[in-house]
Amino acid sequence: MPSPFDASAARTLQSVFARFGTPASYVSPDLVTTDCRIVVNSADEVVALGNVPIVAGRMIVEVRASEIAAPSKGGAFIADNREFKIVGAPRHEDPSGLVWTCMCDPQPCLS
Repeated sequence: MPSPFDASAARTLQSVFARFGTPASYVSPDLVTTDCRIVVNSADEVVALGNVPIVAGRMIVEVRASEIAAPSKGGAFIADNREFKIVGAPRHEDPSGLVWTCMCDPQPCLS
């Protein structure tokens, strides 16, 4: 049975995604498309090549688990004529598991 906190967290997430989210489509690795809303943030990942640090521009895409049950590496979000290809295993970073956090490589949309 969901706790009152879980219900409150779900309502808050609904407001956040309605205000800051972007309409998008999730395309799974097996090409199944699902409409959703995403929140996109930029993130830099520092990768070492020998002794030389290289900064790789990545994007963090968050999507509600109620909209996409299990996003996966190799899938992509398409929004605003851009494709956000999932490059790592999506993870739940919130304690209630209501949001998936996906590390993505942005690229222009080809379709």
